[in-house]
Amino acid sequence: LQLLERVQLSTLRRILGLGSRSSKVVLFTELGLYPLRCRRVLLCLSYLKYLLQLPETHFAHLALLVSEDLYNGHHSSWLADLDLMVSSFAGPNAHVPALQLLSALSADAVDFSIRSIKRAQHSALDTKVEESISLYLLHGRLEPQEDGPLKHITACIRHYLCGVSIANHRFAMTRILLGAHNLHGIHSANSQARPELQQCRMCHNHLETPEHMLLQCTADSETTLIRR
Repeated sequence: LQLLERVQLSTLRRILGLGSRSSKVVLFTELGLYPLRCRRVLLCLSYLKYLLQLPETHFAHLALLVSEDLYNGHHSSWLADLDLMVSSFAGPNAHVPALQLLSALSADAVDFSIRSIKRAQHSALDTKVEESISLYLLHGRLEPQEDGPLKHITACIRHYLCGVSIANHRFAMTRILLGAHNLHGIHSANSQARPELQQCRMCHNHLETPEHMLLQCTADSETTLIRR
C-alpha cells in the first residue's frame, strides 16, 4: 500500500503542478479525492453492504457467513482482515461497525459507518488545512456555487482548476494558493524564521507574501505598470 500511496501522491502533484515537497493535504482537498487508506476502507465497507443485501442462498452471502465463523473462531478470514483494517484506520470520531455480530448487522448500519468515516476524514482534512501556516490563503475558504450562495466544501474539484484554461496560468495560481512557492515571507513555523529573511527582497519594507508581491509592492516599476 505504501508504494501505491507514493504513486498516488506523485500523480496528484503532477496534475496540480506542485513539487515533491508540497503539502499532502491539498492534493485531496483540491481534487475531491480520498487518501488510498481511506478509499480502501470505504470500498471494503461498500462491498460488505452489498453482501448483506444479497439473498441468504446467494453464494457470496454464504461465503460471508463462513468468513464470520472463521473470524469468531479466531482464524484468518476476510472479515478479520476487514475488522483490523477499519479499526486501525478509523479515528475516535468515526463509527466502526461491530463485525463480530454480523447476524445483527444491517446494510443501513454499514452505510451509517461509511458516512461517519467520510465525515471524520473531511474533518481531519479541514483541521490540517486550518493548522497549516503555509496554507493561510485557504483558511475559511468558501466555494462558489452555480446556484445559491458560497459554501464551505472540504474536498472537491476546485473552480479555478476548471476556470483557468491556460496551463501555466493555472499552475501559477495553484502554487500561490497552496503555498508551493519560493517567497520568503511565509514559513511553516514563522516564529523560527529570522525576520530579516522574511522581508521583501525588492522593497525590504514588508513580508514577502504572495499578496504583497502581486498587489502591493511598488519597488519594481514594470510590475507596477502591469497592474494598471
